[in-house]
Amino acid sequence: MISIYPLHGAASLSTSIMINWEGTRLILDTGPGTITEIWRRGLRLRGLSAILLSHGHLDHLWGLPPLLWFLHQRDWHHEIKIIHPQGIKSTINQLVQISGEPTFLKLCPLSPESGACCIDKLTVEAFSVNHRGPSCGFIITESPKYRLDTKKLETDGIPQKHWSAIAQGKSPKIASKRIDSTQYHLTPRQRKIVYTGDTGPSSHLAEKTKDADLLIIDASWVYPQWEPPEEAPHLTLRQAFEIAHQGHVKHVLLTHLTTHLSYAEYKKTIKELRKEFTHSMSIFLPNEEKIEIV
Repeated sequence: MISIYPLHGAASLSTSIMINWEGTRLILDTGPGTITEIWRRGLRLRGLSAILLSHGHLDHLWGLPPLLWFLHQRDWHHEIKIIHPQGIKSTINQLVQISGEPTFLKLCPLSPESGACCIDKLTVEAFSVNHRGPSCGFIITESPKYRLDTKKLETDGIPQKHWSAIAQGKSPKIASKRIDSTQYHLTPRQRKIVYTGDTGPSSHLAEKTKDADLLIIDASWVYPQWEPPEEAPHLTLRQAFEIAHQGHVKHVLLTHLTTHLSYAEYKKTIKELRKEFTHSMSIFLPNEEKIEIV
């Protein structure tokens, strides 16, 4: 089970999401009030392994010093990776300094060209987005989990005591015959979460979000009620729908909603767009307390 906690429902101008991926905890961006919301809701920080920062704007970053200071004051020792675009490294260093320079941090600059970063059994990749300043989105995937074809195992008379070894890719010897474990593996399951951070339209977004179990996507504007200004590259709700539809995404969490419109207006537009985009997907707004993905 993957549990997702939007932490910015009460403050739309702040973006922060906590993820509990079967015991490994991540935080996506740290807008103002991140640690306050975590504390208010009684969420656990045990297992926090990484903080992913999409860019250096205050509504995504300013909650980092209070969060680090909070952990530093409680003698936190478990290593936390701060994954961020290379271009905001000096800003991160300044924020770490005013946080008391905790020793449990490891700064990990990441770019689309630098390859992936590993967090426990998860892999994080960066991709480019259309936004002001050094920015990126993130693709988070888990190590493949092989599922056994139990019907075939039973049909072939393979004793259950060997199933665990076969599931691990081992090839046990049964009745003087070596078993090929691969013939009993179904297509491996590999869940995927994509976070765009802040972004305007970009031709490769649908490709990056393809078959995501959860897409966390910028949906700042509801056009034509509120037209996006040219100097602020963000997506409209329709554009977010189009990307999710093209990528056959299962669940969508909308972020960075404008304060010029109410949640009721967003819900009304979502209802209208559902009639046009028939692809079945769950849509969540940032005021959700918890989202769960099996």
